[in-house]
Amino acid sequence: MKKVISAILLLAILSLSFTSCTCCMSDDEKQKTLENVGAAEPIVKEYVDKNYSGASIKNSECVTYTSYYNVFPSTYASNYVKTRVQYNFKEFDILTDVTSGESYDNFNRDELIDSIESRVMSVIDVDTPNSIEIKFAPKAVDSEIEDEIWYYTDNKIKSIDDLLGENEYNLYVVFKYTDSSMDFESIDASPFFNDDSLSNIELAFVNYRSADRFSDDELVFSADDRLSDILSTQDSMYKMSGVKIASQIESPSYDDSTDTAENEVTFEENYYHYKSETVHGVEFVWNDEYYEVDFSEIPCEPVVTTEYYSGAELYAIDDTAIKLECEKITDKELEYDNDIHMYFDKSLYKKLVVVNKDNETDLWNLELKRYDRIYRYELLREDNHTITLGFYEMREYENRE
Repeated sequence: MKKVISAILLLAILSLSFTSCTCCMSDDEKQKTLENVGAAEPIVKEYVDKNYSGASIKNSECVTYTSYYNVFPSTYASNYVKTRVQYNFKEFDILTDVTSGESYDNFNRDELIDSIESRVMSVIDVDTPNSIEIKFAPKAVDSEIEDEIWYYTDNKIKSIDDLLGENEYNLYVVFKYTDSSMDFESIDASPFFNDDSLSNIELAFVNYRSADRFSDDELVFSADDRLSDILSTQDSMYKMSGVKIASQIESPSYDDSTDTAENEVTFEENYYHYKSETVHGVEFVWNDEYYEVDFSEIPCEPVVTTEYYSGAELYAIDDTAIKLECEKITDKELEYDNDIHMYFDKSLYKKLVVVNKDNETDLWNLELKRYDRIYRYELLREDNHTITLGFYEMREYENRE
């Protein structure tokens, strides 16, 4: 009993130590926060006097961020200071880079969000969405401070036209729908964009499969994110059936002959359709712009052996196996989102699946859980694939029939 109590106490002490270390800030970093607040004071005062004469400065704090690259996460002082200000009975924040001396504020946040939403609805023929996610941030602000970068602009940015007319911002707009009958593929998003803008602008319309899979959680967390990456993940494919993305991105264009690079703006629209089909209790999700998949149920071999588990015999727990015939139906270059994702009932937890793909055998242990289901995936790369899934278990000798 004493050993048990000692072990519990030791575990509690270690847990407490780890928790306290996850927010560690060295004395040098603490000192830097104070120095940055002091350095920002005259910059903020000048900014307020110029743009919000008569405003009162409430308080200032150095923005910190946490790095997880070490064994124990550590917190550091950034080069940014956030200052709370009141002007004409309205409180807002000023974000100041003490290194460059640049300041931004979020005084016009709500007006800009409303302006962006109204512009989309007025120039693009779409239904009213269930919800809208809008985020914008200056390109110059380091993404390492994450949540603190959003909704700040230069004071002269008063409307969507101002924002699109600049080359200094990242703008993300996501319209979210649930089981909509709207034709997402035919949406023409180009009228929203300004040909002269060098800002990075991404606009998406996403259709969630059903109310139980709809999520109003934020999709964009970092200004380094691309919607094409976010909306082609396994999580998005499970929840969404259709995604239309339009983007106007500034990127360097390299000239090999002169070994120089110039920034250019490219506009593109892409549509992704994620099909879902349930066969024998297993849900399959894939991008059917790339592959056509035919399913069938076939008899399952009652006893099999593989190279795994030292060649032990595996006994079928289901008389039916699932067969997939996959055919590539596009000339497009295959991307990472052409995997086929599979969701098994949680009752199969720790059961075995014998997978035969193109006459090569693999063995899955169903352990990875997603959305109260068990998740696996299979890569689709060739012009044709044949895949079979059979469900098995390994029994102790005395329990074998």
